[in-house]
Amino acid sequence: MDTEITAPENVQMRTFPEDKPRESFKDKAGQVASRVSEEIRDETSKRARGFLTSKKEDLAEELHKTAEVFRESSNRFQEREQGTAARYVNQIAAQADRFSRYLSEKDLDQLASEIEVVARKSPMLFLISAFTSGFVMSRFLRSPGAASRPSATEYGTTH
Repeated sequence: MDTEITAPENVQMRTFPEDKPRESFKDKAGQVASRVSEEIRDETSKRARGFLTSKKEDLAEELHKTAEVFRESSNRFQEREQGTAARYVNQIAAQADRFSRYLSEKDLDQLASEIEVVARKSPMLFLISAFTSGFVMSRFLRSPGAASRPSATEYGTTH
């Protein structure tokens, strides 16, 4: 006896509720991940900006101190009646002071804009300045503990 089993006509295919939440869960997870990455990017940007602002202010302060040292040196040259040396050292002090004030007055966006203008107008000057600035900044940003470490020549000496 061959009997064929057929489904009743009034039965509809049922979709399971788990199918739709899976898709919306993926969408929600993507949205959350997008928001988290945006917040991380914003926070990182704020911290980097704060760090750079702090270093810019430190550099301006150090330049001002350096200008004062040059002025004192200029005065010593004048006391020794070495007018030419005093004049040149005083000019260096004035330039250092001018650059210190310039850094203090400008914010990071203004500095970046002005650097971009120089880079476009004179790429060779920009490259030389970038190299020199990098060298100076590497010395300036060096960790404070590096200077206190003894060098190889100091080992074994008695004081």
